[in-house]
Amino acid sequence: MSVAERAGYKLTAMLPFVLYVAAGALTAVHVYVLLSLGILGAPSSILEFVALLASLGLIAAGYVSLFRSQLAARLALIAALGSWCFYAPATVATVKAGRHSQVLAFRTSVLPLLAVIFLVLATASAALISFKANTSGEDGSWCLPGRASRSLRVVVGVCSVAVLFGFAAWLTFGVPNSKRPPSWFVIPDGYVGWVRVQFQVPGAPSTPIEREHYIFNIPAGGVLQTSSPESFGWSKDEYFYDSASGLHDLRADGTNGRMVWGQVNGEHGGSSGTQPYQEFFVGTEQQFRALAGEKGVSPKAKAVPH
Repeated sequence: MSVAERAGYKLTAMLPFVLYVAAGALTAVHVYVLLSLGILGAPSSILEFVALLASLGLIAAGYVSLFRSQLAARLALIAALGSWCFYAPATVATVKAGRHSQVLAFRTSVLPLLAVIFLVLATASAALISFKANTSGEDGSWCLPGRASRSLRVVVGVCSVAVLFGFAAWLTFGVPNSKRPPSWFVIPDGYVGWVRVQFQVPGAPSTPIEREHYIFNIPAGGVLQTSSPESFGWSKDEYFYDSASGLHDLRADGTNGRMVWGQVNGEHGGSSGTQPYQEFFVGTEQQFRALAGEKGVSPKAKAVPH
């Protein structure tokens, strides 16, 4: 076997590993970020947990592919189908959301985009290898990769251990230092529509802090400007209607159910430069679906009566 043939054999042996692990890692990080928003007050879906387990299955299939390509492909295909249980409806919903889906900054939207791209590639590769019969008896073709060499498996093992140590160090030293004070969003009673908080606005008042909470008193128009910077980190935010009888917790509303949707963080250009913002929708699911295509609250915010 020539040097070029050996190099091609190694490349084909590593291709499923790269696709499965990349797809599993990207989808796992993306779904983990979505689940982490539960700490900020966002609800979670059972499909997100299914997708997270499927992501781990893709990563496991990647390591199996170093030894048995067809078995790994079948495992990866099952895991990929599990991921599509979440990503297929999520993709359709994003497309239907129309213009409002574009409010995300590119740095925010690139992660789900890459996750979907690699998931498509991993699914196609797993399906092809799973159903491709090795009639020629050859090993190491593009359609039926063979087992990786021992040296490649050693390199993959060493790199994997290094990544695990780095991840463990991040969990030990990084996560405890990434907390922030929780936020209370106080919204006018009966308001339905998009709410936006614009940060780092020159001349605007700063965000008050009471009882170790950031207090965001949303005006009737739905747009609040503050000179304070956006705060990052883990915390559990809360949302209230400011009624005559006092604050009414939207999360604990047993009559209307879930009332906060579509939380996004992004940036927009202004006269004084780029300014970060946070935006979310207040209303029922039907109202959210009906108004999701609108371009947020700026500058046409309004309260819609129940």
